[in-house]
Amino acid sequence: MNPWFWVTQVGAPELWLGIAAGVLIFYLARRKVMGKKGKGFAKVFILSLILTLVTVQAVKDVAQVPRPCGIENPYCEDDFSFPSGHSAAAFVAFSSILLFLPRKWLPLLVIPVLVAYSRVALGVHTVTDVVAGSILGIMFPVIVWEALRKKGRI
Repeated sequence: MNPWFWVTQVGAPELWLGIAAGVLIFYLARRKVMGKKGKGFAKVFILSLILTLVTVQAVKDVAQVPRPCGIENPYCEDDFSFPSGHSAAAFVAFSSILLFLPRKWLPLLVIPVLVAYSRVALGVHTVTDVVAGSILGIMFPVIVWEALRKKGRI
């Protein structure tokens, strides 16, 4: 099995939706013990992930760009290619985290970069697909963070 397959799993939207559900449950159950940063992270992460994945799916449905993989590629999925949902989900998660951590944690961005690269290495996306997904995954956490910050919600 191609080792990039395991890297790409870190960006699986289903994984991050499950984690978001866990964060939401924890937020609702333990809101009083979460600090301001914890509450802010929960809000930014959950809202950004939902907005990003809805946008990714809408763009896929409108653009209908076929995947670049051939018939023999066992990693090829049966949906459209542009933009990359795995890249978007990975960047949402780590961008959300980095908005609430000191800059010394910036090297964590290597993880979503590797996820994006893995999608190209597996032959299921083009560079354009992963760049677009990555931009969406960075853009939404920043927009949500800024909107909540301006309203005094974080």
